[in-house]
This record gives sequence, C-alpha cells and structure tokens, in this order.
Amino acid sequence: MNSIRKEWKSFRIVIIYIIIGALWIVFSDKVLGYFVSDSKTILKLQTIKGWFYVLSTGILLYYLIFRQLGKLEKANLRLKESEVRWASYVKNAPNIITVINTDLKIKYTNRINEVSTLDMFIGKDINNFIASESLLSALNAIKRTLSDGSINFYENLFIDDNNERWFTNKVGPVVIDNKIDSLIIISSDITEQKRIKEKLEVERELQSAIFDSIEEGIVVCDENGVLNRFNEATRRFHGLPEKPIPAEEWSQHYNLFFANGINPMKKEDVPLYRALKEGKVSNIEFVVKPVNGEHLSFVSSGKKLINKTGDCIGAMATMHNVTEQKKAENEIRDLYSKLEQKVKRRTEELEIKNKKITESQQALAFLLEDMNESSEQLRKTNEKLETANKEMEAFSYSVSHDLRAPLTRMAGFSSIISELYKDKLDEKGIHYLNRIIASSHKMEQLINDILSLSRISRQEIVKSEVDISVISEEIINKYQKAEPERITDIKIEESIKIFCDPKLITILLENILSNAWKFTSKNKKAIIEIGKAIINNTNVIFIKDNGVGFDVKYSDKVFLPFQRLHTESEFAGTGIGMATVKRIVRKHNAQINVESKIGRGTTFYLTFTNK
Repeated sequence: MNSIRKEWKSFRIVIIYIIIGALWIVFSDKVLGYFVSDSKTILKLQTIKGWFYVLSTGILLYYLIFRQLGKLEKANLRLKESEVRWASYVKNAPNIITVINTDLKIKYTNRINEVSTLDMFIGKDINNFIASESLLSALNAIKRTLSDGSINFYENLFIDDNNERWFTNKVGPVVIDNKIDSLIIISSDITEQKRIKEKLEVERELQSAIFDSIEEGIVVCDENGVLNRFNEATRRFHGLPEKPIPAEEWSQHYNLFFANGINPMKKEDVPLYRALKEGKVSNIEFVVKPVNGEHLSFVSSGKKLINKTGDCIGAMATMHNVTEQKKAENEIRDLYSKLEQKVKRRTEELEIKNKKITESQQALAFLLEDMNESSEQLRKTNEKLETANKEMEAFSYSVSHDLRAPLTRMAGFSSIISELYKDKLDEKGIHYLNRIIASSHKMEQLINDILSLSRISRQEIVKSEVDISVISEEIINKYQKAEPERITDIKIEESIKIFCDPKLITILLENILSNAWKFTSKNKKAIIEIGKAIINNTNVIFIKDNGVGFDVKYSDKVFLPFQRLHTESEFAGTGIGMATVKRIVRKHNAQINVESKIGRGTTFYLTFTNK
C-alpha cells in the first residue's frame, strides 16, 4: 500500500511538470508577441527564455533531488539504527532464537560466542543438534507448523562437548506473501530446572522408600480432612489401595471400630481426625476389620502438621499393631485363670482330706495339727503364687505393650532422621544417632528374649521323635549364608534322634549353636561338631566348638539370666539365651552339663530320656 502511494505521488509530480512545461512553451511565445514585434528581439528573448527555463528547471530538479536524497539518507539511517537495535535485541535476548528454512536448514541463530561461529550452524540441518531420544517429538512439532502454520511446543536434549542440556522450544511460522517462508524457533534452557526436578524426584523416591519401610502404619490427611497418603504397612493392615477419602467416610471405608471390636467409630473418634482438630493425641486403641483377614488391634498416636508460617497443612497418625500382644495378654490371663482354679481346687481337696483325717483318726491329732500347719503354709504359698502371677501378668503386659511401642517409634523416627538430615548433622551427631538406633534394637531384642523365656516357662510340651541332626544342619546353613566369607569346619553326625518337643528343641539348638558360631568368629577356622557319645554308660549328645571358651569355675553362671562371661564389646548378646536352654532342659526332665577352657573351646552335654 505504501509503495503504491509513493508511485502515485511520483507520477503526479511528473504530470504537473509536463503540464507546466507545455504551458510555458505554448504560451510564453504568445506573450512575447504581445510585447515585442521585432523578430530579432523576439529571437533573443526566446533564447533567454529557454535558458531561464533550463536554469529554473535545473534548480527545481536539484532541490527535488537534494530533498529526496536527504529523505533517503535519513530513512537509511533510521533503518540502520532500527536494524542495529533489533539485532541487539535478538542477540542479547535471554532465549535462543533460531530461524530455519522449510527444508530444516539453519538460516540464523543469535547464540554465537567465542567458541561457536556462524559456520558451525548456518546451512546445517537442525536434526544435527537434537539428541536422538527427543528428535521424533521435535520433528513432529516442526512438521505441524509447516503443515498448518500453527505454533507448537517441544522439548529436546542438546549434547555439546559431552555436556547435556535440555531446552523447551516454541516453533512458529514466518509468513511472506501469504506463504510460509521459514520457521522461527525460540528456545529456553531448562537444564537446571530438569536437574532440580530429577533431584526432587530422587528425594521424593527416597522419602517414599523410607515412608514405606516403616513397619508401623502411618496415615496422613490434608488440612481439609481428606486422607491423601498412607504407607505400605497401613496398606497391608486393611488390604485397600490408597484413595483420597473425606473424613466422613474413613470409618465405614476402612472398617474402624472401638477397642471392643463391636461399636464402629464415628468421624470424631478416629485418631487422625482428632489429631487434626485437637492438635495431638496418643495411645488410642481401636480395631480394624479387613474385608479378607482376621481382626487387627492397634494403638495410635497423632499430631497436627504445621508449616513454617504457622499454618495447618494437615495431620498424621501412627498405627502400632498390637494384635499379637493382645492375643498374648489374653493367653496369659487364661493361663493364670486356670492356674488359680487349679490352686483353689487343690486347696479345697487338701482341706477335705484334712477334714476326713481329723474325723476318722483322732489318734493322729498331733500329726493332723502338723498337716494343718502345712496346709496353712501351702495356702500362704498359693496366695504368694497368685500375687506373683498377677505381677508377672502386669510385667508381661508392660514389656509387650508399654515398652515395645516407644522403642519401635524411637527406632523408626531415628532412622528417618538419619536418612533425611544426615547432611545437616556432624560426625558426632550421626554417631550419637546411630547409637540410639542400635540401643533401641538391642532393647527390643532383650524384650523379645525375656518374653520368649517367660513363654517357655508356661508352655506345655508335646513330645515326639525328632531328628536333631536335620534341625542343626538347617540352623548352621542359615548362619553360613549370612556370613559366607567365614572359613568353617562343620561336623554333624547323621540321624541323632531323641524324644522331645520339636519347637522347644529347635529353640534350644538355635541358642547353643548361635553361641558356638559367635564365640568362634575370631578364629581363622571355626570348628563346630555335633554328635553322640556314651559317658558313664549313658547316651549323651554333645555340641562342641573351638571358640574362646571360659573359666570352668563360672559354669554355674552360664545358665543364669543376664549373666555374661564376656563383655558386650567383645561379643554381642542379651544374656538370656542359655537361661532359656536351661528351662527347656528342665521341662523335658533332661540334663545339661558344660565343659570349657579359656581359648580352647566349649562342649555342652545333653541327656534326654525316651519317655
């Protein structure tokens, strides 16, 4: 439109010039004829008129040309300034700007530095600068733009001098005369964002792995009371997938009941919801009834989650599975109830017998008096036994419930701190944290050993013929798989069979063989031997090792609880194992003896009857 306007303006000037020239030529002579009649004078004036016309025309043309050249010079100057300014804009743009032909050859790029030159890019196919894994998506976006002139986006990986960089690209058409002449690509370097995203993803996976590795159930809701996260342990408990559920549906969806297992919980009773509303809750007992599986008992604690600005962002609650503890408590109560009934029945029987003796044998009055005294002593003893049983019940409950839960939480949260904040703790802090974790694990093992010792004392034995050679081989194989680097010489005589309780004899062998494996660990070659022998005309079973041994004068302490003949820094342990062995032997009416020498090993001798 501007070019047409300029052409018309030029054409109009020419027309005006022609008209004026024609008028001058035609009428100037007539005007001279009115004023001058002499032909010579007319000829001179015509010559002067001609030169005047040439001179005035030349001046006019000079003015027009000079003016036009000035305008052209100013226009060229403005154009150059504009080109320089826009070139500066493009070159210093924060994004990479690339222009390519429709055949995907590079025409221009604004990112030229000391290392790169135009020759490295101009005329080259853009495919050469896109990594193979992102080439297909880039070509598809470019082809769509070439096809319909639309603006498209794609990401690509660029490898330069073994440095990987990621870019996000916006490709659009350059249209000239209603035709796509070329394409312009504006690229932004997102390498750092990619790295941050990958790092966040790794951290998120680590946190998720830690979250799912915790054996206690953990549930999390947002500030609006919508359940949005729980760990793998929780998923195992109720057998349902993770799902964003509002608080009103928690109880019905997950089958939550009060501790009695009868009354369903309301929204206001659920520990997680209470933590969200009250700020903090602890030791709330409840029952979960999975769709497929037995009912589970839990003890839960929870806390509201607050961000750095003091705003509530949700709540979390832990679920400690106490189903086995509850079963053990019920079993203990049943056992103590039966024991009380037996004691009362025996007391009644004794009282009846004493009464019959008194009525039928007056001559034995003094003997009867002594028996009455014995009965009284027995009654007092029974009362003491009942008291001790109740104290044992309370102690077992405390060990299995009150002690284990805090230890589990302490170990779990210490492990989380160790993983998430290890970069923020100094070496001493990490050392102390590892000692806390190790101590909590040791305390939990000690609790397990004490409970095991307690259960063995109450357990009724069921005897059958047992091949202890097979059991011993299975136990030793387990230790060898755990420490394949150890050099060992294991000798187990075949088909050593005894009449015993298979479960208890397995516990006995595990305790003795674990000691043999442990106390030979400092030897270059550990020797452990299990066999039969005849000692004093009696068949005995021996378990022998070449470990560190001990002074035989302390052999009476080996079978006492918490008695250790070696420091914990030398060999780990709780001091309960051999006390457990002694109780198992006693329940079988069997015998156990030990021989040992410092630095020369230890031998245990077991004598079992066939009844």
